[in-house]
Amino acid sequence: WWQQAEGMKAFLAAAHRPDMARRYQETLELVDKEILDRDNGGWRFGTKETCARTACSMTQPDPYHLVGLDWMALSTKQ
Repeated sequence: WWQQAEGMKAFLAAAHRPDMARRYQETLELVDKEILDRDNGGWRFGTKETCARTACSMTQPDPYHLVGLDWMALSTKQ
């Protein structure tokens, strides 16, 4: 999960490049499909498949990476 958050942050920083904007969108779709926890809110510690096998904790991941992503999103918004 944190790798996706950090990747999205980097892609947003370079979103003026079409290839980086595309990669951001692709990663966003992956996160939306596999990592967002619609039942409990927030992000999972792993993909749906991983959490189905290992019983991911109901505890939310440390907010450091997500706050960084939020900050980048707000900073790049025009």
